[in-house]
Amino acid sequence: MKDTNENGVVAYIQSHTSYDEATIRNVLKEESKYLENQHTDVDMDVLIDHLMRKTNQTELAVDDILEWELRYYEQQKSQ
Repeated sequence: MKDTNENGVVAYIQSHTSYDEATIRNVLKEESKYLENQHTDVDMDVLIDHLMRKTNQTELAVDDILEWELRYYEQQKSQ
């Protein structure tokens, strides 16, 4: 993720959730690392389980952050 995109997505997620910046950045950083190492399709349940272990966040927190990240990029595409 580019710095400006990362800052934008973090700010967007933060404005729509109660998660702090450090939590959001940690989940997104671990997601990026995970996706870089995958050579096949990603199973979202496996990804969420992995992120829960790596970030010590709940399933709800990880799922919320990923959902708002997706919404951010969908909104960016439609503009």
